[in-house]
Amino acid sequence: IYDSSAVHLEKALSNAESKEDRVRWQYLLAQLHEMGHRYDKASEFYLKAAKKTVNPELDIYAHLYDAKMNAGNGKELDKNIGNLIKMSKRDKYSAYRDIIFHSAGELSLKKPDTLAAISFFKKSIKYNENNQVYRNKSFLALADIYYELRDYRNAAAHYDSLTLPDPALDADSGHINERRAVLKRVVELLDLVNLEDSLQRMALLTPAQRDALIKQIVKKHNKEKDRKSTRLNSSHANIS
Repeated sequence: IYDSSAVHLEKALSNAESKEDRVRWQYLLAQLHEMGHRYDKASEFYLKAAKKTVNPELDIYAHLYDAKMNAGNGKELDKNIGNLIKMSKRDKYSAYRDIIFHSAGELSLKKPDTLAAISFFKKSIKYNENNQVYRNKSFLALADIYYELRDYRNAAAHYDSLTLPDPALDADSGHINERRAVLKRVVELLDLVNLEDSLQRMALLTPAQRDALIKQIVKKHNKEKDRKSTRLNSSHANIS
């Protein structure tokens, strides 16, 4: 079915009423070729759509899906990640930086380059203004990465940062809820171990060393308390 649809749509390209209609048809044609596993043809039409479109969002997705057609080629992945980074620096795409950096993170995972992926997903969150779908996608990607790296505190924090329910994450809800529950207990155990280690270390100190440490902890606590109080007073002043 994808083959025949692609043939008919390609023949109809010259009949498109406008340039942007032709671009949308080229993008659809690329998707049909991708579903038919003709990745070279899919890449060809994704690139055609990207070159001709005036729609920034379609431009980004066309580059992203073209990159996925070449996922096994490291040089092509680097090239496409580079193109996304260039796009992020242009004013034309400023409103889409969250999508751009998330896409760069996805491509980095395909290399794989975990450190680069983490950096890109964090930038996606940083530049996200009001796009819950991509905010959640980036938090979930980071949570999964930290979980695989056995950085359970960071994993727990990022799973807890997800805004749920989110229809876009319905397929992942099972493993999200399971990991949230497990990690909550893991972090509690880690806190207990750290507390016991701290108490054991304190027991080895001389009375003078113990007193100095306690004074340091109290001083740090008071400074943090003062900072919170200053921020609270400042926010109240701004409201009034």
